[in-house]
Amino acid sequence: MGARAVCGQDLRELEAPTFGNLLRRLRDNRGVSRERLAFNAGVSASYITHLEKGDRGNPTREVVTALTRYLDRLVPLSTADRRQLDDLAGLGSDQAPSAAELRAVITPEMVRTFDLHSPRVSPAEPGGMGDAALSLAAE
Repeated sequence: MGARAVCGQDLRELEAPTFGNLLRRLRDNRGVSRERLAFNAGVSASYITHLEKGDRGNPTREVVTALTRYLDRLVPLSTADRRQLDDLAGLGSDQAPSAAELRAVITPEMVRTFDLHSPRVSPAEPGGMGDAALSLAAE
C-alpha cells in the first residue's frame, strides 16, 4: 500500500516548517550562495549550513535581522515570510494583533466558511458550541 497523497503531495514529502528550511528556500529563490548570505549577514558560511540543516538552536534576533535585511535587499520579503522567520526562530512578534483587530478583518465570506465547517451542535446540549457564525458575529 503506497503513501496517501495530501494536497497533491506524497505524505513522505511533507515536512514540518523549520527555520532552516525557510531560510534555504528564501536564499535559493534569490539565487544567493550560503557564503554570500553569511558574509553580508556577518556570520560564517558554516553557521548558515548548520542553521539550514537544523544542527543549531534558534538564532538570535540580531542574526535573524541581519539575514532578513540582506535577503530583503535582494528581493523584498513578504510580511508572511518575515513573520514566519521570526516565529520559527522562536522570537515571535512583539506586535500581536488585538482581538478587536482580528474581528475587524473577518469578512462575511469568512463567516459563511466558518459556518459551513462548524459542527451543527445545539447550544443547549452539554458542551455545545452553537453556530460559529453566531458566536463570531456576537462578539
